[in-house]
Amino acid sequence: MNQRKPDYAAIEAHIRRARLEQSAALGDAISDGIVALWNGIARACIWLSHHTRAQAKAHAGSARAINETPCDYTPSIPRHY
Repeated sequence: MNQRKPDYAAIEAHIRRARLEQSAALGDAISDGIVALWNGIARACIWLSHHTRAQAKAHAGSARAINETPCDYTPSIPRHY
């Protein structure tokens, strides 16, 4: 389409509009993909923070037991000397 021919002006204009529409559709698809990726990363970060907090709370009791000295333990079976 380097040469302009008056007979094909309407066809050239139609092709130009089609290319612009195609470019706009491609740009829209790319932007939708970026937004979806960003939302997915944000959801993964939220899930990970909730999961790590829940794991920390679940293991808090066992961490206290590890840090206690043996004299602080109460025996489950009574000892008779």
